[in-house]
Amino acid sequence: MNWLVESNESGGGKSGAYLYPTPGLALQYTLGNDPVRGTLPAFNGRTFFVAGTNLFELLSNGTQVTYAGLINDGNPVSMTVGGAPGNSQILIASGGLGYTFNLATNTLTQVPVAMQVGPWSAVHFIDGFFIAIIANSNSFQLSNLEDSTTWNLANVSQVSLFADNVVSSLADHRELWLWGGNKSIVLYNAGTLLNPIQPVPGGFLEQGSIAPLASARLDNSVFWLGGDERGAGIVWRAQGYSPTRISNHAVEYAWSQYTTLADTIAYCYQDSGHSFYVLHFPTASATWVYDVATGMWHQRGYWNNAGFFTAHRARFHTYNFGMHLVGDYKTGAVYNMSTNLYSDFGNPIRRVRRAPHICLEQEWEFHHQLQVDFETGLGPQPPLQGTGGTTTTITLQDSSLALWSLTVTDAGNLQTTPGSTGVPQTIVMNDPPNNVSWQLGITTLGLLTTTSIAFNPANAQTIMFGPTTAWNLGVTTAGLLTTTQNLQVLARGPQAMLRWSNDGGHAWSNIYSIDCGQAGQYTKRAIWRRLGRSRDRVYEVSVSDPIPWRIIDSYLMATPGFSPQERLVKELGKRA
Repeated sequence: MNWLVESNESGGGKSGAYLYPTPGLALQYTLGNDPVRGTLPAFNGRTFFVAGTNLFELLSNGTQVTYAGLINDGNPVSMTVGGAPGNSQILIASGGLGYTFNLATNTLTQVPVAMQVGPWSAVHFIDGFFIAIIANSNSFQLSNLEDSTTWNLANVSQVSLFADNVVSSLADHRELWLWGGNKSIVLYNAGTLLNPIQPVPGGFLEQGSIAPLASARLDNSVFWLGGDERGAGIVWRAQGYSPTRISNHAVEYAWSQYTTLADTIAYCYQDSGHSFYVLHFPTASATWVYDVATGMWHQRGYWNNAGFFTAHRARFHTYNFGMHLVGDYKTGAVYNMSTNLYSDFGNPIRRVRRAPHICLEQEWEFHHQLQVDFETGLGPQPPLQGTGGTTTTITLQDSSLALWSLTVTDAGNLQTTPGSTGVPQTIVMNDPPNNVSWQLGITTLGLLTTTSIAFNPANAQTIMFGPTTAWNLGVTTAGLLTTTQNLQVLARGPQAMLRWSNDGGHAWSNIYSIDCGQAGQYTKRAIWRRLGRSRDRVYEVSVSDPIPWRIIDSYLMATPGFSPQERLVKELGKRA
């Protein structure tokens, strides 16, 4: 999650592949309060987005010009640009209606409804013709040549090679791709008088589409989320006019658990030599990304205030002004998306890597230490402020011997959660003015209790813990628990957090944090020791501090079977 795989192209690195951070987001434009509904590739240096009922032109100085008048049905719009030189136009399909923006006069007008055969679901431009897909049909309508304002009701063509309605469409390499639910065809401008857009010989595919907005152009090819009479939920890439599966069983299983795939939206972009096909699943609130450079998938997510991942906030993309500009599906924000940004418009990016199972035929293994080979010493200047790696979780045991996790939020609120896998702790705090010690306990319902015991001056008065903000847990004269923010600011390095599961990923240990080095501490090592034993263990590493996190490798020392050894890439290098 929020890491991508970078291949070792030189063959001389420490590992065969690395984990690099996915890009962050910085607010660049605000297009009102309504969600962004679409964009199109920059044209002659001009960039346009749609949000709510307005078409916006974004300017390089950070401002925008607004053109009002679109109908807003809450769904994404379809946009294309074309026309003759000096008379270029943007055609927009919004809420079934057509709109033309003249790039020479900067005027937005509606296509007369009387010129539309039916509501339009998508629009394209090929060889001088604007093409509108008729919603809920297998027909499309052509404009007059080089003119998106004039449409003849007789210029309508119908797909005859499959019986389905057109589910999805795309213009690529001067060809029009039309997907039905089970099959698809490719058309081109044959130059015929009455119906110039005709099927390409051999351009018939036995795969359809299940998501109207998941088709996209990338890497000189076409990608789509497919389906046919046998099933659905596979991502295909066109090799010529043949579909090639690029999804794998893992991602396909994940998608099969979603309520629907029909509302999936795709966008593509290229950055640092990687070409990405990004799938946004609105109903499932998830984002999956295919990297053409490595052929691998990863997830991206926005870590919200409730403490869980939702879909990444970017949904529509264009490139201009030297920036990847993306629209927010929740608000009217347009962000600069860059790998040089380490937060999501000021919110932390939580990055998670869950490792494969470590299991030796279900025999006991003793874990001595785990080192995650981060690129360390990347802390910012001035340094991060915090508690230097204090406890984040306290484990308590109730009268039924059940374990509970006691945590504190960044707002100072105490929370109890059943099912801790940590070691039960005995927490005693002193009330020095009254020479009383209080032992912390918990009921079977998860309610915290304090019990007065014999005073011992060796006990602490407070216990400092917290996720990122430090809080002192204390007790009053009456035995009431208090949390007081610890204002002692300490310089710290970026923190990496480790937890593990010994039951196949169902229950997890407490989180153990470690310092990964303030700026310039390049020899700092992230090592966790005395990790217990297991028959089947899964490790999980997570980070959220705003630095360019990179993982080179990880090394486990455990007996039997895991001891220091030279990396395979080094052995192969010797033989070469």
